[in-house]
Amino acid sequence: MIFLPLLIAIVMNSSVITDYVFSDATAQSFSNNTVEDEVVLEQVAGVEEVVTTPNRVYTTKSIGVVLSAPTSFVMDLSTGDVLWEQNADKVVPIASITKLASVATLLDIGIDFDDVVTIQYQDQRPEGGNRHVYLGEKITVNNLLHSVLIASDNEALMALVRYTGLSEEEFVQKVNQWADDNNLSTLHIADPTGLNEKNVASARDVARLAEIVLLDKQVLNIAKNSQYNFVVENNNRVVKLKNTNKLLKSPFNVVVGKTGFIEQAGYNLVTVSNVNDDNKVITVVLGADSIDNRFQDTKALLYWISENYRW
Repeated sequence: MIFLPLLIAIVMNSSVITDYVFSDATAQSFSNNTVEDEVVLEQVAGVEEVVTTPNRVYTTKSIGVVLSAPTSFVMDLSTGDVLWEQNADKVVPIASITKLASVATLLDIGIDFDDVVTIQYQDQRPEGGNRHVYLGEKITVNNLLHSVLIASDNEALMALVRYTGLSEEEFVQKVNQWADDNNLSTLHIADPTGLNEKNVASARDVARLAEIVLLDKQVLNIAKNSQYNFVVENNNRVVKLKNTNKLLKSPFNVVVGKTGFIEQAGYNLVTVSNVNDDNKVITVVLGADSIDNRFQDTKALLYWISENYRW
């Protein structure tokens, strides 16, 4: 019988058993890979940058988060480590998150921020969202881009598409080619705005899309603003834009993000946020059941990450 207490002690101190006991209740809730403490040195423009790897902490708080969204994903920006995933490879409608790919394509084509564009009849999209620009108004490319990235304005985006000289179909082809060129294999669009339910991607590719586009300096400088005002060139009307991302300027340290909604997609949100001493993570929530719940889901994930990972 002397061996029984010894056997119990060995089992209770086994890291394998401990990891199993404190593992997440949902198999898809996080990456199961064990990551050892390490410091990775990267060469960035000749300067050594210290990149710390997030390490999973198993505590009583490690049980996963219950979300309204059926699809979600969290990635550490510096290392690419997956911190949470739930149906992350399922291809679903992404609604206005599509606009990030459209903006990236516009920047690739080349646009002059000082050019002035007149809103025309073919730019109008009465089926989508709040209207900020009107027929006949003359607006700079810069202000149209602010309308797209801050207020998710569909007509402002369609005016920019027309400004390129491409047809809508030609522009859609360019966006899909841009997605292919950037290895976003599940991202495919049927219209530039996201109003079409055939605009789809996986949560994993949405995170990668956000990494490429939202952290582009030109995009970030626009999309991080919680509000923005401008004056229409030909009638002096003041346009007041309010960001659709309610988590900006919140205690959850959300730096930038993009929302999306159509009935077939549910309520979507992708964000870049700082957690635990300014470690940047990308969160993706797709298919939440209400406007508020896409924000609540994101907050729950950010809190869970902050409690369960150390850098």
